[in-house]
Amino acid sequence: GTSTIVATGSTAGTNDGKLKVLSTGAVTLDQANNVGTLSASVSDGSAAFTYNDTSALTLDRITSDGVLTGAALGNVPTGASNALTTSGGAVTLTTGNTLTVSKAIVTTPAAGSTAGGSVSLKATTGGITTGAAGAIDTRGSAAPNGGTSTAGAGGEVLVWAVAGNVGLGAEINATGGATGDTNDTAGAGGVVTVRADNGNITLNNVIASGGSIGAGGTAGAGGQVSLWTGTAGNTIGQ
Repeated sequence: GTSTIVATGSTAGTNDGKLKVLSTGAVTLDQANNVGTLSASVSDGSAAFTYNDTSALTLDRITSDGVLTGAALGNVPTGASNALTTSGGAVTLTTGNTLTVSKAIVTTPAAGSTAGGSVSLKATTGGITTGAAGAIDTRGSAAPNGGTSTAGAGGEVLVWAVAGNVGLGAEINATGGATGDTNDTAGAGGVVTVRADNGNITLNNVIASGGSIGAGGTAGAGGQVSLWTGTAGNTIGQ
């Protein structure tokens, strides 16, 4: 069926409310939702998180709860520096207006030798901004020590503003996982695409390298970084 989650202020775009999601399994909230701030934590390995919002959205950690018995979920995510976490699950966010990432998105899995979850951020109107604490981290997990293994690859990242600028105030890290010993192969770097169809792109550090071989082993391949602006006069800069 089709249902919506709405927590808006009395005046559209002013004092909008919050959505806090704490789940073990996959989350799919892809209807015409409208809240101001979103936080989420999904704990099952490779379980995905999908969310659509019709208006502007900020990703930030949420620490408030209801007061009724059973309403306390605790801080989401647990880590004070994060806004949205999965354990290797893909993250797909779409907004109808600006998207602001105030704290980090982290999809590095807990299990060894596992690829980081992909992250797709798309604003159909307005731009995408990541703040100084709003890193995107899709690093693959390291190979375990012992045996022969290939570490996890970095997860793919897409940051796409259809009708606004992209401003990255923090890094995107899609590095492959490290080797655990000399028998292992490091994970490959992921693919990172930053796209502004009708705006400018301002970059921070973008890392898509093969994983570390500090413990020995075979090097992993580097990934790819793709940058695109689609309108005459739009710029890409660091």
